[in-house]
Amino acid sequence: MNYWIDTDAGVDDAIALAWIFKQKFNIIGISTVSGNLPIHSAVNNIKALLEHYNINIPVYKGASYSFLGRSINAGHIHGINLGPIVLEKTYPDNGHFLEGLIQYFKNTEEDLTIITLGPLTNIATFLIHYPEYKNRISRILIMGGGTCGNIAPYGEFNIYVDPEAAEVVFSCQIPLVLSDIDITDTYAYITSEELKEFNSKQKLDEWCLSLLEFRISKSHAPQAARIYDVLPFMYILYPELFTFDSIPVEVQLEGKMRGYTAYDYINNRENNYLFPEKNVPKVTRLRTIDRQKYISLLLSSLIKK
Repeated sequence: MNYWIDTDAGVDDAIALAWIFKQKFNIIGISTVSGNLPIHSAVNNIKALLEHYNINIPVYKGASYSFLGRSINAGHIHGINLGPIVLEKTYPDNGHFLEGLIQYFKNTEEDLTIITLGPLTNIATFLIHYPEYKNRISRILIMGGGTCGNIAPYGEFNIYVDPEAAEVVFSCQIPLVLSDIDITDTYAYITSEELKEFNSKQKLDEWCLSLLEFRISKSHAPQAARIYDVLPFMYILYPELFTFDSIPVEVQLEGKMRGYTAYDYINNRENNYLFPEKNVPKVTRLRTIDRQKYISLLLSSLIKK
C-alpha cells in the first residue's frame, strides 16, 4: 500500500514522523497545512527531519488558511520552528500538494491511503476539486476530534481550525479511521520518569529526545506529554493492540459547539440516530490501546543508531 501524509508539522507531528521513518511505510508524498505552525515552518521542519534521517520523500506546500480564510496556529506550544531544535537553513518545497496528488493518480493505478495529522483543509480541497479520484483513496486515517476540546471547550485543534473542511472529509463516504484526543489523553502519553528510565538504558536519537523533553515541558499535564500523531500509524501496523467501534459522527459548524465532533452513542441503532434528518456516515473510532506496548513501540523505534 502507498501512503500520503498530510501534516502541520508541530513537535508531536515531528516525533510521529521520526517514528514512521523507521517503519516499513511506502510514503510517496508529504503535504503541509497551516495549523500548529505557519506553512513555511511546516515545510522547513519536515525537510529538516528528512535530511536528518537521510530519507528522500517529496514535501508539498498546502493551504495557508482555512476554508473561511482564517489562520490559527499554536506556536506558543510548538515553538517557532522545530521546537527546541535550531534549523541551520531554509528548505524549498517540491510544489503544490494538488500537483503532487494529481500526478500520483495519473501516473499509477494503485490506490492510496491518506493519513492526516493536522487540519483537514488540504484533503477537503482535493476531494471537492477532484472527485474523480475519490474511489482511488482506500481510506483516510485522521488524528482529530474528541468528546472534549484542547483549544475550545468543545473543540479539538485539528477540527476547530477548519470545521468546514472537516465536515467535507467526514461526509466523503471514504472509509475513515478516527484517532481522537480521548484515546491519547487516556493512553497515548509518556511521563518524564518513563522517558528518563528508558533513555538511561537505551539512548534515544538526540533529536527525538530533545523533542520529547520539549513536548513534556509544554504539556498542560504535569511531567507528561501526549504524543497524538503516532497512533494512526500504530493502528495500521498493530491493529490488534486497539479496541475500536463504528459510530456516526457529525462535525458541528455553529455556535459554542463549533468544531465539535458529535458522536451518536445514545441512539446508535438503525433509523434511530441522533441525527435522523441526515445520512450521517459512520467512522471507525479508536477507543483504547495497551499503554505499555504503546510506550515500548514508540521509544524502541527512536533509539539512536
